Amino acid sequence: MTKPKILCLHGFGENAELFKIRSRNFRAVVGDTADLVFLDGPVDIGSLHMTTGGLVDASIAREFTNLGWWWMRRGRSFEARGIGKTMDLISKVLTEQGPFDGILGFSQGASLAI
Repeated sequence: MTKPKILCLHGFGENAELFKIRSRNFRAVVGDTADLVFLDGPVDIGSLHMTTGGLVDASIAREFTNLGWWWMRRGRSFEARGIGKTMDLISKVLTEQGPFDGILGFSQGASLAI
């Protein structure tokens, strides 16, 4: 029997590497009973200087690349910048690495999963 494959989508201002760290308890429970595929969002949202916030030893803590699945801009109308790039990436990943048995998303990644 093949292991289930789960697509993992980080939150706004994070990236795949940081989400992997943040989900360490989940990964410990799942162990090697499932394949977890962590994906980087394609939208560089700039320098927010978000760090691991105590999730890793201070001697190796560093800043991470701040990515998102889209950048929201509000004004007279709502605009989700980068959503096209995101849809293209998700389509490519589903085609090349799928099928997936589930999706684990955090914050913006969870919104994308819906």
